[in-house]
Amino acid sequence: MKKLLVIAIALFGFSAVSFGQNTEATALTSATILRPIDISKVTDLNFGQILSSSAAGTVTISTDNQRTFTDGASGSTSGTFSNTPSYATFTVAGTANSTFSISQPASFDITNTTAGDVSKMTVSNIKIAVTSGGLNATQGTIDPTSGTRTLFVGATLAVKADQPAGLYTNSDALTITVNYN
Repeated sequence: MKKLLVIAIALFGFSAVSFGQNTEATALTSATILRPIDISKVTDLNFGQILSSSAAGTVTISTDNQRTFTDGASGSTSGTFSNTPSYATFTVAGTANSTFSISQPASFDITNTTAGDVSKMTVSNIKIAVTSGGLNATQGTIDPTSGTRTLFVGATLAVKADQPAGLYTNSDALTITVNYN
């Protein structure tokens, strides 16, 4: 009987020790709420006043706000044909240091607003830079201080031979989309 009592004490004694060993670990729980990303237009894309000729040509506004002409398209920035061409600019606002993707249409048409004329010109080769004159960008980073980033948008306009005179426009085709990465 003594043996049985010794075995029982030994068995229960070790069991109590193993049930009495508790340990804990705690994990930090967190969440980061990002400021919603937003984009707003600051300036419109303006190719300025253009002279067409019997030959087709192009007008390009670069992301450093320079206007160039090829072939049958020409223009001037002074005198009778003065007009201030400019790239489009957009402001992206969001959470500081966050990266975002940029997308734009491949091309779109602008239409002559002169009564009775339905002539069109195509805008293509749309380039977006996150710094004036910068390279074409597909993403950007929100400035750590201001919480914004300016996008500079240039493009090329195809001018047909003997393009009819008039004001050509499209109010909603140059849509720039941004999304957090």
